[in-house]
Amino acid sequence: GASDHALKIFQRLSVYENPEVLLYQSVTLFTQWRYSEAIPKLILYLESSATNEYQKMIGRLNLASAFIFETRYDEAAHLLHLIAQEAKKQNHHLLRGNSLELMAQVAIYQKQFTAADAYIKEASALIHQSAPSYRLFLEKWSAVSKLYQTGGDLASLQNLNWVREKAIELKLWESVRDCDFFFAIVKNDRHLFDRLYFGTPHKAYRQRLLRFDPNPKPISRHFDWRGNTAHQPTIEKPKMLDLGAKSSGQNWRLLKALSMDFYAPMKAFALYLHLFPEENLDPEAALPRIYSSVLRVKKWLKSQQVPIEIEHSDAGYRLIWTAPFVLRIPSAINFQKISSTGFEILLKNFSTQSFSSTEAAMVLDLPQRSVARLLKEAAIGENLEVTGQGRKTRYRFKNAKAS
Repeated sequence: GASDHALKIFQRLSVYENPEVLLYQSVTLFTQWRYSEAIPKLILYLESSATNEYQKMIGRLNLASAFIFETRYDEAAHLLHLIAQEAKKQNHHLLRGNSLELMAQVAIYQKQFTAADAYIKEASALIHQSAPSYRLFLEKWSAVSKLYQTGGDLASLQNLNWVREKAIELKLWESVRDCDFFFAIVKNDRHLFDRLYFGTPHKAYRQRLLRFDPNPKPISRHFDWRGNTAHQPTIEKPKMLDLGAKSSGQNWRLLKALSMDFYAPMKAFALYLHLFPEENLDPEAALPRIYSSVLRVKKWLKSQQVPIEIEHSDAGYRLIWTAPFVLRIPSAINFQKISSTGFEILLKNFSTQSFSSTEAAMVLDLPQRSVARLLKEAAIGENLEVTGQGRKTRYRFKNAKAS
């Protein structure tokens, strides 16, 4: 679960001597939905003379998956048709089934639902004896297809909810998150949208959420998390603990760490690295310190009469509500100004071209309306020019060439 730590280790390895490092780096980035960063690594992996044909097929399949996430559908479709044809020739049934599943995703995003349903049906025949997770992925995309086709009628909602419950049973947390993503988008459920945004630690996934939002609105300053289910009845004036308060100490850090993700439990070593970010990870020494920290926070929560327990299972650590209670989760957004780091990011991405507030919001992972206001304020004192009005407003760094 300590994917950031894994990426640091990979950086010390030679990708020329061990090209598979590129594939493992990419898969690790996938766990954080960082597909855009994985794409160049996968392309380099495919160009390596040390990879055999089967490895290249695996690399292409992962590259196609990254293209889909980045909405590069035509490139994904081209790769997937090649993979499906080659896998059929080589009798790689699971690989062909995987490629057909991804082809169904492309078709759904392009609103070609008849084709999507055909791909899913063909893939199901190929992987009906494979692991339950593969079958559930197909069930999910079949349910998503019906959800889009019906606009979210009762039967399609129930079908996707069945997939969600099955994903919880199989501990496929990202599939649970993705089910809520489609519920929120198709039904324009603002509470669920905010819950997804605040309850997802992965920046790339939050950007995706903003990209698909059918009715963009500014992100709130906080979210009141009421428990482990997507919906809980609102209780007037519930007891609350504000995690945005200026408090420090290991108890507070651990509670904040476990509040970063509303879906996936946090693995032990990932929790350790959040609590002790400056230390090297020694697995034997880390586990006793984690147990001690968790035990201390459990006692603290009890002393504060907070009806939340810390559950530990093979999946990791997570918060469990035992009575109605609110954890107020603060937004990471700085509503006062765009930081100097933010301007460095904008300059890096738009050094030679103009950009809109929507494009800036995507890069900074901030609400578009907030970014538009902040950019206009910043233009007064920064090296930034503004042209146009309303939706046609564009910004350009004064040392950049006009586009």
